[in-house]
Amino acid sequence: MLKLGFIVAGTVGTAMAIRLSQKGYPVTAVYDLNAAAARRLAEAVKGCRVLATAQEVADAADFVFITTADDFIPQVAAEVKWHPGQIVSHCSGAASTDVLEPARKLGARVGCIHRLW
Repeated sequence: MLKLGFIVAGTVGTAMAIRLSQKGYPVTAVYDLNAAAARRLAEAVKGCRVLATAQEVADAADFVFITTADDFIPQVAAEVKWHPGQIVSHCSGAASTDVLEPARKLGARVGCIHRLW
């Protein structure tokens, strides 16, 4: 089963991580500038570790959710060195997958999963 990671542990990322974990998906990594938020998510999800950078999440997970505020999605997509075949998804209802083009160029499969699905 794919290992899931979350970049940012805000309301959306935390809710998704907890629910996916409850459904049996292995949520293994989280990163957030707000260390307390990352710890709260990791404490709520068995087997999830707080990592020091977004890059570490990308290195540890097969499927990475970028759950930042919409304005930061392009920055994260551009700064992380994604892996070929990795899946990268954002959760914005306003942005297309075009903001993930840097990840696609590195061989990642990209998508969008809006939280109102």
